This record gives sequence, C-alpha cells and structure tokens, in this order.
Amino acid sequence: WRSGPRQTERVDYARGSLPDRILETRACWVDVPEVVAAAIRAKYGRGAAAAGAHAAAHAIINAVPLRVAASGNDIGAECGVPDTPEGYGRGMSRAPRWRPTRILLYEKHQGGMGLAERVAEVFPQLVRDAHASVKACRCFTARGCPGCTVFSECTGYNKILHRRAGLDLLRLLLDVEAVKAKDTAA
Repeated sequence: WRSGPRQTERVDYARGSLPDRILETRACWVDVPEVVAAAIRAKYGRGAAAAGAHAAAHAIINAVPLRVAASGNDIGAECGVPDTPEGYGRGMSRAPRWRPTRILLYEKHQGGMGLAERVAEVFPQLVRDAHASVKACRCFTARGCPGCTVFSECTGYNKILHRRAGLDLLRLLLDVEAVKAKDTAA
C-alpha cells in the first residue's frame, strides 16, 4: 500500500493468464418466453431482455437465502455480457456464442450438493421475493444496487444490468406462472 499525493501511480504490472476453469455441477433454469423477451425489447430496446434477465437472476440469487439454506457463495448465475441482441456472449471472453434469454442458477460446488433442486422447488416463490425486493428498493439507478440487482460474485462484473427491465421481466414471469397455474387447475 502507498500513501501520498500520487496514489494512482502504478507500482507494478504483470501480464498473466489462467487456464479455463471447468466446473461440473448442477443447475436449474427458466427460459424466458419469447413473448416476455419481446415485450422487454419493445419497451427498453435491443439487449434489454438479456440485461433484464441478468438483473433478475441476481435479484433471485439475493432472495435464495430466504427460502433455501444457501448464499451467493453457494449459488451462481449465468452472468455473460450480452454482445448479441438476443443473448449472452461468454462472459468477458473473446469467443461469443448465442444463448437463449434465460435465468440459469448453478451450484458453485463441484458435483453439486442438491441446492439446484431445492431452488427449483421454490422458484416461483423466489421470483415473487425477488420482484418485491427490486420493487421496494429505493436505489432507483439504471443498473441497481447490492440490495436489488447487483451481485458481488458476478462473473460479468455487473457490467450489463437493466434494473427496470429485470423488474418487468420478473413481473411478467409471475404473470406467465399465474396463467400456467390457472390452466392446470382448469
């Protein structure tokens, strides 16, 4: 550590690279219905569905400890940087690939511990909890804050988040879930 008038002075610099990390684990996800993604894009523009799904995934992870004995250290999200209008690139890598608009949560433990299954069981409740949390948050910033859509473990560095699109996406997912439940009951 250095103190003084030149605090931004670079003390050392080194180039380096690490091999890719392969994690074989368990996950749960929901594909965002195209009608929902289209509504988000129509309201907020290109890339908003992916940025909203990214924000929604973070909000859901923030809600996980309310329903499952897990934390952000145990559960991660598919946090890519959208470099195509409809999906994510591969994190910060140079090799983008298309992905569907989805919310994917995975266990950060090799082989998994059964958390993905527990998250999947309470997923509708987590979406409700996440929606309530983002809606009640007073940050009112475009990307959000750690109380709503920012996640400290984000592999995309919280770069592409859209708080309002995430809030709308969560609400629309609840609407779709309500229609499914109504159709099942009929």
